Amino acid sequence: MSNATGVCPRNSCAGGYGNCLDVKITNICNSSCAFCIERGGYSPENQKGPVELALDTVSQADFPTVLILGGEPLMYPRLLQYLELIRPYKQKIYLTTNGTLLDNKYVNLEKLGKYLDGINISIHHYLEEKNDMVLRGGTMNAPAGKPNIHLDFTALKQAIKVLKAQNCTVRINCNLVKGYIDSRRAVGKMVAQAEFLHADELRFAELQNSPDEFVDAYAIFEGLPADPYRDGCEVDLKNFARGSSVVFTSIITSPMKIRLKLTCGRVNPLRATISDTPRRTGMTRVLYPNGRITNGWANSSGDCHCTDNEGCHG
Repeated sequence: MSNATGVCPRNSCAGGYGNCLDVKITNICNSSCAFCIERGGYSPENQKGPVELALDTVSQADFPTVLILGGEPLMYPRLLQYLELIRPYKQKIYLTTNGTLLDNKYVNLEKLGKYLDGINISIHHYLEEKNDMVLRGGTMNAPAGKPNIHLDFTALKQAIKVLKAQNCTVRINCNLVKGYIDSRRAVGKMVAQAEFLHADELRFAELQNSPDEFVDAYAIFEGLPADPYRDGCEVDLKNFARGSSVVFTSIITSPMKIRLKLTCGRVNPLRATISDTPRRTGMTRVLYPNGRITNGWANSSGDCHCTDNEGCHG
């Protein structure tokens, strides 16, 4: 339920994660996901080097948590140097990746795990060939000029083992996507796949601004918060499953944490419009490859996505 400020602290638009600096470390990505949240986003041509970006990161002293994004962060050639430079100055450092480069011989997994507190790996289907289709834009072959990348689950399992040995927690991010993960059966299969990979956590999420691929979580799960904006958009699915009339044995018995990220009208045009300005418990700033820092994510023209110019977590 909402707190005294009028907004639930689990509401990401209200900064429920505390003060976090999102670092878009590169614009380059090897995948072609049709629902990419950064399509039409601000992608500056200029790129600072790792030392300059590290100084820009460290200067944000009021933002103890860093989330490294892209593009695909593992395509940034001096990633480890950047992480080594910022590690002494930040409480928590996380990185989000599609996982396809974790078995690349140029990626030092031991050092990567040493510098990170956690890694989020985006997987959108429990079958390799279906997940590859997501990465390739929804077809067997990627668009012209993009590689037919592949995520090998067995190799990924080994990479996760190495990362966890360095005390780096592993979360699988799985978007609910039409034709892929869009039913109770598919959710159960995805839970099993995340357990096979030995992930610590699995987070399902509704898509933002992707009406063609959007899957309504309310059609899969009963008893979700009536108002994600006020009641909280982050749902603990294990607690939910225990009180649900629908049996979700795979969720209840799983050793992993399992969560769901809902969308509200602030980020999803398919939901009722929300005009309220959130009272914040935290804030998100974004550092771009050219060194620009904004309060919230910006669109292609450089304007902040958020109407109140205070930032939203994606």
